[in-house]
Amino acid sequence: GHTARLSMYYGKAIVGIEQNCGIDQIRHLRNVGIPIHKRRALSARTNQTVEMDGFRMGDKQERNALIEGWAAAIRTREVDIPCLHFIGELFTFITRVSGRAEAAQGHHDDDVLCGCIAWELMPNATEYRADRLRTDENPPDHAGWRMTKIL
Repeated sequence: GHTARLSMYYGKAIVGIEQNCGIDQIRHLRNVGIPIHKRRALSARTNQTVEMDGFRMGDKQERNALIEGWAAAIRTREVDIPCLHFIGELFTFITRVSGRAEAAQGHHDDDVLCGCIAWELMPNATEYRADRLRTDENPPDHAGWRMTKIL
């Protein structure tokens, strides 16, 4: 519910969600009309490219592609990261001997993976504008504003 409310608050913002968060959450978002990022993936069943909801961070190829895209943006200074906590997570993000990029033992990588997903969604981003009430009436003090005494 919180994800849906945040999306609605920001003008039905596209939600980039990990598929491992559960199909129930994705189903709920779909049912209330929240747009979910769709990735293009090869279907193992039909061997054709299909659109699927969310990101599969458990898939090694997809995970590495997202991480490398984000790393390239950091290296080329396309992003600014003013949060020291976030920077701390970046410093403890390593590639293991197995080839899996993740947080070092005893550390977290939630912000790093969130940054990867956010960077992937940036081409879909629009500038947020707060809704403004529109009315044809003048404000109640419109006629006498020049007469108002400033204290």
